[in-house]
Amino acid sequence: MLRDIAVRKEKLCSIEVSSKRKFNMDVLKNIQFSFVSVIWIGKYTKDPPIIEPLSMARELIQRGYPVLLHLPSRCFTIVEASKCLNYAKKIGVKNLLIVRGGGPEAVDEPSCYDFPYPADFISHIKKKFGDSFEFAVAGYPMLHPESTTMEDEMKCIKAKCEAGAKYIVTQSVFSYPIIKEYVEQLRIHNIKAKVIPGIYILSSFADYEILQRLCKIPNDDEVAAFINEHRNNDEAISKYARDSAKTLILSILDNKEILPPHVFTMNEFDIIKSFLQFLYK
Repeated sequence: MLRDIAVRKEKLCSIEVSSKRKFNMDVLKNIQFSFVSVIWIGKYTKDPPIIEPLSMARELIQRGYPVLLHLPSRCFTIVEASKCLNYAKKIGVKNLLIVRGGGPEAVDEPSCYDFPYPADFISHIKKKFGDSFEFAVAGYPMLHPESTTMEDEMKCIKAKCEAGAKYIVTQSVFSYPIIKEYVEQLRIHNIKAKVIPGIYILSSFADYEILQRLCKIPNDDEVAAFINEHRNNDEAISKYARDSAKTLILSILDNKEILPPHVFTMNEFDIIKSFLQFLYK
């Protein structure tokens, strides 16, 4: 479970995989990481054994890798949730990252869903499955696109943690002061969940534009300023992002209040293998 990984003396980053992009799992043998998260995109109506994120989680667990399975609350009815969670438990999933979901299937009025918000889904799962799973949720140090203030963010996170979440995996951050301040705000609001900062190793201006749509990146952020200035030079962006990410991660690893970061790899294993070798040497 995540609690076992959190107390390890060895400080390793975690990584992320997508079942939407096929890859040879043998590549993972050459990458040092603490756990692997399996993202869940969209709504599935198939039987659990042939739902791609679940079948990928099954194979990863069979290979001995700790798995954090994403589950978007708005993508499940009560019946669908029961089927998928029973199967997840059967194959050995112990850690769930509960998110709301952001695709077209998740934009209707909250009343249209059995689980409109992550807190609702966590409460349901705990009621049905007890302590079979540990829960992580998403956090937004630079604010969720629908939030206007940090107080909004704290209110949302507090509801998820009161429902049972013990870990917060943040959206991508570029600045150590931002993640440090976020953790301080959590503690001020008496939110004790452990924080796993999200890190994205940018390789192009297009990557940056995608991130801008997912979270509010301040225009005065040092990394953002460099990327905007070099928007036509992906090589310069990639080198700068790699160097700044290493500096950021090393600062995070020095802070005992923060867990080692989660690197959003999206199956780009050549990039992440090279970066982690660069980081750990």
